[in-house]
Amino acid sequence: MMQANAIDEMKKQALNHYRAGNYKDAQTILIDIVQQDPSNVEAWYGLSLCTNEVSHKRDLLEKVLALKPDHEKARELINRLPNLPKEQNREKKIEQDHVDQNEDGYSKALEKKITIISRIAWFNFFLAFIFLIVLIFLWSWERKLENSLRQAETRIATLESDVKTLESGLQMVNRKITTIQTSISSLSSDINSIGSFVNGLSTNLSRVAALAENANMYAHSHNTYSDVRLKTNVRPLQNPISQLMQLQGIYYRWTTNARQQYGLSSDDQVGLIAQDLEQVFPEVVSQDENGYLTVDYARLVPVLIEAIKAQQVEIGLLKQHVWVLEKK
Repeated sequence: MMQANAIDEMKKQALNHYRAGNYKDAQTILIDIVQQDPSNVEAWYGLSLCTNEVSHKRDLLEKVLALKPDHEKARELINRLPNLPKEQNREKKIEQDHVDQNEDGYSKALEKKITIISRIAWFNFFLAFIFLIVLIFLWSWERKLENSLRQAETRIATLESDVKTLESGLQMVNRKITTIQTSISSLSSDINSIGSFVNGLSTNLSRVAALAENANMYAHSHNTYSDVRLKTNVRPLQNPISQLMQLQGIYYRWTTNARQQYGLSSDDQVGLIAQDLEQVFPEVVSQDENGYLTVDYARLVPVLIEAIKAQQVEIGLLKQHVWVLEKK
């Protein structure tokens, strides 16, 4: 491949000399090419263009046709040449035979040189390969030594850090003992406060009991059927957190028309936009006889339960991950 690239470069140089009118320089380069590659048709044809001597031009063109019989330009050019006398033809044949013998000898010598060069190249490649293996071994050994030194330095630094940590821990223990002593002194005053709180709590329990009774009565009056025997096609909620993330809680006030038509309060309200909720949970949105959307907020409770459960799972995983990181 390298020889072919070199020959292509030489042909380009010869062509440049020929175009510039430097026929002798072009001829010298082309002779070198045919000596290296006797079957190069383009080089033989180029030599025929660089000479004006009729017999020599004919010989070169015949060489081209011998290598490539369908070379149209060579055949057309040789047909334009004047015919030579028989004596000149005989001398031309003798000279051609001599050239062929020289070419065969040069080809054999060139093949021998190429063989020697190839063997030398392989021997040099073998030596380079051995040298590369030795370098890789030395480099690997050096890296192992460097890694061992780094590990030793790291262990020493770790021990020093552990000693400092232990000293800091002892100081922290002393501070905590002092804090505990202070806490014990304040604990007695907290006990007194708790006593007064318990007395106040007993007073409020009666009020809470009354409120619980009212809440119980309200809950029983607004029960919703939920028995599994009354249900079919039961399936779990999917991705409750991502669904809730699509919703936005808002503060709002009812319009004047809404207050007049439905008797709604004029105070600030908390809720959702029915149109937004309908895109996520259409089951909890209804439409009244006037075309206005209504929301059954109680039906969102199962979604909130599943979202809290999913969130607790994520919190548990995060706690476990934190615990693992703290153990390292």
